[in-house]
This record gives sequence, structure tokens and C-alpha cells, in this order.
Amino acid sequence: MKKIFSCASAFIIAAAFLSVFSILSVSIARAADSSEAMEAYKAVLKNEMEFKSVNHKNNYKLHEFDSGEGEPLKVERFAVVDMDGDGIPEVVLDFQMIWVGVLILHYEDGKVYGFTRPYMAALANDGTYNGNASYAPYNVQYYKVTSVKKDAYKEESLAHIEYKAEGGDIEIISYRIGSTKVSEEEFNAFVDKVNDHIAENEAVWFEFTDANVESALK
Repeated sequence: MKKIFSCASAFIIAAAFLSVFSILSVSIARAADSSEAMEAYKAVLKNEMEFKSVNHKNNYKLHEFDSGEGEPLKVERFAVVDMDGDGIPEVVLDFQMIWVGVLILHYEDGKVYGFTRPYMAALANDGTYNGNASYAPYNVQYYKVTSVKKDAYKEESLAHIEYKAEGGDIEIISYRIGSTKVSEEEFNAFVDKVNDHIAENEAVWFEFTDANVESALK
């Protein structure tokens, strides 16, 4: 009986050790990847390294990236956010031009990829954001980023208003939480909660300066 208990105990200890070792290995690997990502991001932001624009299917130095109409884009601020919670942060570049949106830089396999996305009026550290491009009461849209990979950027709609604009008239068609139609009251209550979440977990934005790039991307 003692031998049985002894073997069982040894098996449990070995399993626990392997589990802890596995967790530590993953943590160390992620820390190394995160450090490599920060260095790559810094090189891109300093125009020392190209990134691949997934939307435009082309490689650019940051100073070469434009609005698509030949208009130079100037980065006004940036944030370092793990958009999809995989342990490797992304860098969000805000040009503060509503019609341009933001550029999300993602590091993978030694390279940096860029995704042009709609404007983010407010961003949380978990990738939840307010995508309202204006303060018009009908233009309400909230999203949560679910995955950022070198070949795909995915997000889910948390809440939005469907509307129709004809001339100067606006007609509200429906209020939706996800894909579900809800009442205006239910919609407003949900949006209030999302706004509270964003406010409590709001990403830190840095002015785009060399000093801030060095300090934020460690």
C-alpha cells in the first residue's frame, strides 16, 4: 500500500512540476517575444524598418505611409495595447484624422504588420473601443478586438445603431447589441456599461516624440 501511495504521490508531484515548467516556459517565451516586438516597433517608429500594410499589400517606412490620396500622414499620438490578450502588445498610431482612422502595428515572426482601422474615439486596454466617428447621436458603434494575426484582424460588434440617411433626414432602423435587436432603453443601458468599462480601463496615449517612443516601448 505504501508503494502505491508513493508512486501516486511521485506521479502527482511530477505532473505538477511539468505543469509549472510549462507555464514558466510559455511566460519566458512570451516575455522574449514581447521584448523583440518592442524593439521592432521602435525601429518602425524611427523609420529604420519597414512594416507591411496588410490593407494596401505593400511595405512602407512610416514616413512614406499616406492617406491613399498622396496626403502625408503625421502621427500625433500612440498607445501600447495588447489588443487581443495574447501577451504580445500592439502599437496603435493615431493620426487624429477621423476619415483616416488609426494604424495598428502587430509583431509576428520577426516582422511588423500594419492594419488600417476606423477611428477609435476611446480605447480600453483589452481592445474594447468606441468607434464613433462623430458625436451624432445615431452614429453609435462599439467593438471588441478578438484576434490580431499577420494575415487577419478580427473584431466583434458589441453595439451599434442601424440608420438610414436620406437628404438631411435620419431614420433609426434598429438598436443592436451584438446582432440582437433590442429596445432603445436596453441599448442605452448596455452602452453606458461599455463606456464605464472603457473609462475604467482606458489606454494611455503618448504624444509621438522620440523620448516617449523610447520610454513606452521597453
